[in-house]
Amino acid sequence: MPETFPAAHLRELEQALDEALASVPFYSKWKPRDVGSGAGPLARLRNMPTLTRRELRAGFPRLFTPGGKDLKHALDQGEVELVATSGTTDDRVQVIWWQPWWDEQEKAQYLTGNPLPQGIWGRGFKEAVLTTPVCSAGVCHIGDLPMKERIWERMLFLNQKADPAHWSEKDLARMVEELAEYAPEALEADPAYLAALARYAVKQGIQLHKPRYIGLTYEFISRTHLHAIHQAFGATPIINSYGSTEAGCLHLNCEHGRLHPNLNFTHADVIPLKPQHGGPTRGRLVASVLKNPWLKLLRYETGDLVRLASDPCPCGREGESLLKIEGRMKDVTFKKDGALVTVEDVDAALGELAASGLEQYQLVQEAAARYLVRFVGDASLEAELRERAQKLYGGEVAVQRETTIAPEPSGKYRLAKTELKFDPASLFVETA
Repeated sequence: MPETFPAAHLRELEQALDEALASVPFYSKWKPRDVGSGAGPLARLRNMPTLTRRELRAGFPRLFTPGGKDLKHALDQGEVELVATSGTTDDRVQVIWWQPWWDEQEKAQYLTGNPLPQGIWGRGFKEAVLTTPVCSAGVCHIGDLPMKERIWERMLFLNQKADPAHWSEKDLARMVEELAEYAPEALEADPAYLAALARYAVKQGIQLHKPRYIGLTYEFISRTHLHAIHQAFGATPIINSYGSTEAGCLHLNCEHGRLHPNLNFTHADVIPLKPQHGGPTRGRLVASVLKNPWLKLLRYETGDLVRLASDPCPCGREGESLLKIEGRMKDVTFKKDGALVTVEDVDAALGELAASGLEQYQLVQEAAARYLVRFVGDASLEAELRERAQKLYGGEVAVQRETTIAPEPSGKYRLAKTELKFDPASLFVETA
């Protein structure tokens, strides 16, 4: 599909590129790759390498503090903070957090990406948040804090335990009661965490407070999550908000289900997979930050695979739209013949069994042609899970029923993983 970027976005992209190359020490080694302003910002940017988390972690903050900025003074004055992302030890990075930029780009995402929030977005509306209590400063909202101590400005933080498997009857009942008492217009949630609360409510016959919309974010949205959430919340509209602590609020789905970029504040490119692995419409997303004087990220590797739309969206929004977030690169697996399998591929095969009693699953590739499906749900699903996984992968499949599947230390769940060693760069048409 031809790219349609507004002229203002291209000007801001070029300005962000010029400022980063001129003022951020890390990018000095990128300057020889600059093909010059006459080529246009897209060509200039795409001729650059990509920025990995390892490079950001190794060079932060010295190599990523823009020239002329006194980071120590700004930290002492409370103008900025150093914020660590969630994730495993290998994935975690720190960034300079400037709250005004975050607030503005988050607002822009919600007010331009979908009609649902437009009538209520603002400092006055109430929002409940249900996700991991692992946050930038470590672990917060842990223990038995009273409700009033978990309200920050307009947001009520519901969860106080790192693993939903350890939620007690008391924890679940409290969250149900607090939702009813606080009565938020919006509910922002990790889909796995909200699905766990939803399953509890359905099993207990409890009617949950229904917000005007639910915003799902933080991790991949499985069909098992959506089934549980729809059972508990009925026709409450669901919005998919995609982004990261480092790069900001990148995409939001419109009224037609497509994910559209937050063009006023970020720029996203997709590096295609090789055809045998699903390219060119599937690839990995790299993000560039606009309008942030403290954090100038160019071609930053988000670690996520996406699927591009091949035709214009009926909503008419500009920029490259996405059909799907296909899961993290670290969670890919491989068929017996070596073809790449994304988390979305796995979920399309297994997640549909949510309607038949599947609550959780995890696909583990143990060897080149040997796979294990761990699942929580009705025992009668074993044969169907094995058959579906064998059809997808073409190898030997074992099935193991569990009482629960725990999240990673980051608080996120892994729906698929491989024990194989592989070179990610070899999977793509363009290598970093």
